[in-house]
Amino acid sequence: MEEAARIDRTILEAARKVLLQHGEAASLNAVAQEAGLSRKSVYARYANREDLFVAAVRLTLRDVEPVRFAYADSFEETLRNYVEAALDLVSSSAAVAFQQALATNVHIVPQMRGEMMDASHRIFFTPLLDLLQNARASAEIVPDNTPLTALMIFNATVAYATTCKEDEPGRKPCSSNADYARLLARTVAHGLIAR
Repeated sequence: MEEAARIDRTILEAARKVLLQHGEAASLNAVAQEAGLSRKSVYARYANREDLFVAAVRLTLRDVEPVRFAYADSFEETLRNYVEAALDLVSSSAAVAFQQALATNVHIVPQMRGEMMDASHRIFFTPLLDLLQNARASAEIVPDNTPLTALMIFNATVAYATTCKEDEPGRKPCSSNADYARLLARTVAHGLIAR
């Protein structure tokens, strides 16, 4: 049983690596080679390429830790740390490769939609909501609706991350993640800080 679990994990990690490296050109044969297993071992566990890559995406979503950021002396600085950490995570080479792999295998996205939303909530939204609830509990901020405030900040962060791609030709360079985080945190904090 333990050996089977180890082999499954090896196959899924190999599938994730092959998918990230080769996108749509990824094959079960390449996964078998990467895993150091026979094609028969891979085919015995996964009937087709799509099943294997869906399982690899699920593993990736489960493995990503919630965004980590430092709490600071002020709400504004803590929020800046959160936004910058979230943007850094989204723009990391692993995240970009994952996004590109999904874009080239768009047919698996509909069946993964709920899991992707759950992962996004766990990775980004829950830490932000906790930050806001802690600041509210300490009377540092006074939002009318903490979950809605978290959603607004989350959406502003995601919108920046998805629309500000520096490698797109013809697009003006964006601010750094740190500059955007500072501006967003200052704007939000001025509207929420208890007076």
